[in-house]
Amino acid sequence: MRSRRLKYRFANRGYAALRWPSGLSMMPSQLSPEMAQLSLYECCLMAGLSGPVKARQKTGISHSGIKSLAKKQVKLMRLNAYHNSAHIGQVILACGLLADAAQISQIERDILIVAALIHDYRHLGAKRNKTALWQEALSCDEALPRLIRGGCDSRLIALFYEMVLATSPLADEEAHSIKGNDILSLLLDADLFASLFLPKASVDRLTANLKFEERLSVPHAQLRDGFLAQCAEKGLASLAGGMLHKRLKPSMTYFEAH
Repeated sequence: MRSRRLKYRFANRGYAALRWPSGLSMMPSQLSPEMAQLSLYECCLMAGLSGPVKARQKTGISHSGIKSLAKKQVKLMRLNAYHNSAHIGQVILACGLLADAAQISQIERDILIVAALIHDYRHLGAKRNKTALWQEALSCDEALPRLIRGGCDSRLIALFYEMVLATSPLADEEAHSIKGNDILSLLLDADLFASLFLPKASVDRLTANLKFEERLSVPHAQLRDGFLAQCAEKGLASLAGGMLHKRLKPSMTYFEAH
């Protein structure tokens, strides 16, 4: 087991980038449970999060808060078939790949990774609330106080709220248009890259997991095709996402990157 973990040490995070997109299947995921050896905190480090001292001094992000949040998150989401810690880990590592492609600053990378960590922090699966953006707001309401108690700079709270709320399918459409390589656009694309740009058989398996989690009665093919059509209509949000999209094999490409 230890040799397997060493293969995914954060110092070698470029390994996933060199093997894009097949590197996504190496992430801790529902697709390869035997490879789920990384903790969410280790995923953050592998994606390029600054060391504890540098992150606290430059970004105002405390690693103790991130560790506490990541550990609690695994327990909260363990019953979800799709929106679980495996999905969070994939989004975090996809953020690392997109950050490399976009060549953003280290401070921006740190903020992006933490936003990925909390974006589905309190996803409740099939439990519903009629209020728009309630799921994302609940994630922020429960995750951000834990970050602050761990030493995170409270001035980052408004930014994290903005980024997490934008990941909702009900968010303002303007948030899903190409903006360049700002961190919000990268987060939106990471959420897609972690779940969509995989072999079709894997996408089908993830769709089945989502259908089970949400207790949906819609036919599997209809759910999958509807999601793909929605993604195709919106397109990718970042230029970096478009760059990586061009490197996909035909079997992993579902729409033209706008």
